[in-house]
Amino acid sequence: MSLKKLFHISLFVFIPAITFSQTGTLKTKTGFLLFYNKKSPCFTVRMDEPNSEIPYWEKPNIVRLLKDVMYLTATDDESISCETGTPAEKLFCYQNWETDYINKTMKKSIERSEFINDNAKLNLSIKNCVTNAWYYSVKINAEENIYFYFLDIYSNNGFVRITYTGNIENARLFIKAVYSGMRFFNKEFDIKQLQNKLRTDDNDY
Repeated sequence: MSLKKLFHISLFVFIPAITFSQTGTLKTKTGFLLFYNKKSPCFTVRMDEPNSEIPYWEKPNIVRLLKDVMYLTATDDESISCETGTPAEKLFCYQNWETDYINKTMKKSIERSEFINDNAKLNLSIKNCVTNAWYYSVKINAEENIYFYFLDIYSNNGFVRITYTGNIENARLFIKAVYSGMRFFNKEFDIKQLQNKLRTDDNDY
């Protein structure tokens, strides 16, 4: 799904082709292509006509999609203390790893909701990965909540997490759009070949 209805962009923006040796951003005729090409996970994110904010890699495994709102993080499963299990079990462990941290660090005075599973409402298309969508909210005042939304993805022995902070409807809309542009690989791919496809207008990227 194109991000056209979600964002607008000036096509005259220039960015470097690669920000890190194995991760970075490529400029395309319709937007950007993010790539993460380490041992695990390996993936690209096609962002056709995204917002005017250029994706920014804060670290080799963390890219900011919208400042203070939306981020994508990649982690290999060796960095997460999860016992061997199915991909779905590893995702459940990955969520618990985050929720345990939230429970330990969030002040008791903050009015927070339960952790809510959102897989049915997000209703993502099937790819060569397993996903888990969940969120919680924090009450700002009597009439307003702020939502913290997580889409966790497990593919090829690695985790990808997309987070969104703000309105729940926007969270579902934006995260689903980014996920639709993701492509997962079973092994490291040839970045030069990927660049050649962009130069030759090959739409298969």
